[in-house]
Amino acid sequence: MAIDSVEIRNLESKIKMKTYLKNEVVIPTDGETVVYVGEAIGLYFPTNGNIRGKARLSRYDRREGKAIEKKLVRLVPLTFQTREFPVAKDNRIWTFETSNYTYFLHDGNHSDVYRDGIKEQAAHHELKLSDELFNKVFGPIDSEIMKMNQELSHIM
Repeated sequence: MAIDSVEIRNLESKIKMKTYLKNEVVIPTDGETVVYVGEAIGLYFPTNGNIRGKARLSRYDRREGKAIEKKLVRLVPLTFQTREFPVAKDNRIWTFETSNYTYFLHDGNHSDVYRDGIKEQAAHHELKLSDELFNKVFGPIDSEIMKMNQELSHIM
């Protein structure tokens, strides 16, 4: 029994699997900026060729502005230095998350199960999310998950 646990620990030390992935897509529109954030949360691999986790898609409206910072430079004579810098505040509009851990990768192939779960959540709020949006937001995450699977398949 001790041998099995040692082998498992050695395998886990070889695997540098990420458990969280995030991608942000910024879309400037007339007068405002919309930000979509896709997240893969709690990623794990139950068997070779399968990667599961929760998926989350959020939409934010970004308000951009400028802030002024005053900094005391000298006491005598009293001198301040001012600096202007850009700031952005994101206001969350909505967030949809899969209710269960779903497949991102099933039998070594890309799976749309998590996308369908998010679309189903959005449909309850009468929102229709396009495949194009999912490709922009989750495409880089899917690519990273595929790379992780290739690395895992070489180790196992």
